Amino acid sequence: MPSTPAQDSARRNWHQPTVWEADIRPLLPATYQDQARRLGAWTRTRGIPSIDALLQALLGYVLCARSLRQLGAWATLVGLGSISDRAWSKRIRHSTAWALWLLGALVQPTSCGAPGSVLPLRIRVIDASMVRMKSHRGRSARLHCSYDLREQRLDQVVISDEHQGEGLQHFGLAAGDLIVADRCYCRATTLQRVRAAQAQVLVRWHSSNLPLTTRDGAPFDVVAWLPTIAGETADMALMAASQPRCGCSRVGSPLRRPSAKPIGGGAKRSKEGPRCKRRRWSMPAGSCSSPPSPRRTGLWPTC
Repeated sequence: MPSTPAQDSARRNWHQPTVWEADIRPLLPATYQDQARRLGAWTRTRGIPSIDALLQALLGYVLCARSLRQLGAWATLVGLGSISDRAWSKRIRHSTAWALWLLGALVQPTSCGAPGSVLPLRIRVIDASMVRMKSHRGRSARLHCSYDLREQRLDQVVISDEHQGEGLQHFGLAAGDLIVADRCYCRATTLQRVRAAQAQVLVRWHSSNLPLTTRDGAPFDVVAWLPTIAGETADMALMAASQPRCGCSRVGSPLRRPSAKPIGGGAKRSKEGPRCKRRRWSMPAGSCSSPPSPRRTGLWPTC
């Protein structure tokens, strides 16, 4: 259902006092201010007028601010606080426990009509990180983690070597799972695994890894389609185009080794005499390994 112009204006001006009190504050837990004091997010009032102003600044930093300096300038202009970027860094660091409590309180299971029934959707945040190994120089391990937002705990952890990339192949998926990940997981194989497990996925779209087409097979121009959206959300039935792997082909003469016969001594000099001391390299099609000296042999990739 498309939103009205009044709702769109309210979403754009969510930091205004009237919009905050009418639309945003009723969605927050009743004890969010007490938890801010208990968890150490609100210990002093210098530079920031209220707890609501601190929360608005945190949301602004997550949604639109690109740096702490930009956050400080924006907060000063809209009247949320006048402190330096280093002071904002300390406030954000001290608000970590409070932000995690808010997130956990907002994603708690909610009733769906009948008494005792809960939403059967399990939200899982999946990501991976590199961990340096102390016992091996220059080697690292990759830590794959899946975090359950409703249970507020890690439900699956996988450790692999540095050669294993990120992907959903490391985790077990079940029906009713909502996978939230970054754009690194936006691949056709990811969608296939999620669909086979009867789950859902929410990722940022990656135009190179997942090109989109219409049902007729024509390429879909997302940039041209975005200005035509009435409101903030829209639905479009699209298909993932098949993206074949790039195969590098190189053209060259067969591998020739230096001639065993001496060139001098009155022997007839062959046409390949001046170049017989050099080896010619020929790489098969589909191989991505480069010859030692491509500039000498004239072998360059064609794609």
